[in-house]
Amino acid sequence: LAAPGVPLGQAGWGLSFFQAGVGEVARLDLEESARRLEGTLAGSSDSKSPSVAGIELNAPAVPLLAADAALEVEAQALVAHLNRQSEGLASAAPKVLEDLGTLVRRCHPEAQKLQIYGSVLDGTAGGGGDLDVALDLASVAGAGGSWISPRARLHQLRALQAIEAEVRASRLWSFRGAVHHSRVPVLNIEHIESSCKVDLSINTSHCAAQSDSLRSLKPPQVRSLIALVKLWARRRHVYGRSAGRLSGFALAQL
Repeated sequence: LAAPGVPLGQAGWGLSFFQAGVGEVARLDLEESARRLEGTLAGSSDSKSPSVAGIELNAPAVPLLAADAALEVEAQALVAHLNRQSEGLASAAPKVLEDLGTLVRRCHPEAQKLQIYGSVLDGTAGGGGDLDVALDLASVAGAGGSWISPRARLHQLRALQAIEAEVRASRLWSFRGAVHHSRVPVLNIEHIESSCKVDLSINTSHCAAQSDSLRSLKPPQVRSLIALVKLWARRRHVYGRSAGRLSGFALAQL
């Protein structure tokens, strides 16, 4: 963005990359900027050097740091701590799902199943300390898949509001909050007996495919690296779609 002779007003799509890291950015803007960047790097551009919105991609390569034995020890200790935290959540999951199923069926007798997905399942937990759970509801038609229609999203909100009312009346659960403005509405609750936090969404079991793709990554150190990057992003408050940041899966893709 600071290339000589390129006013910021003409930076165009290049600004989308910057905005994606520091605040709200339209999804289509980010996708378009990524498409243009991928196209230029693949050689589809007619210019001699790849560029985006007139900005030449001529940044020098960043040399890798030399191996640091002490830093490696610290990183492995942190990975072990994150793994123990993840194992604790996994061990609590059966009881949490049992109690959650009882709660949900009070207001949604047609509930089909509860399914865990996300970092605890794929081994990339980065200090979030919660379980991602998808509730399958046949009554919420058309809510599955990666795209959600406005009508299906409204049905999701109503279904979660009914569950929220049950949570507030329950002695086994406490209400932590709700995210209504994101693409996928989420109810944040806590299982009091286990102190396990749950992020509940409706008809998002397709996200399990993402977990499967991460779980299959080899060598295992790749998943450990993802967990460390996610922990770094959380501590610096640049994590999570609800805050307008990159999601854990997006960081894993990077």
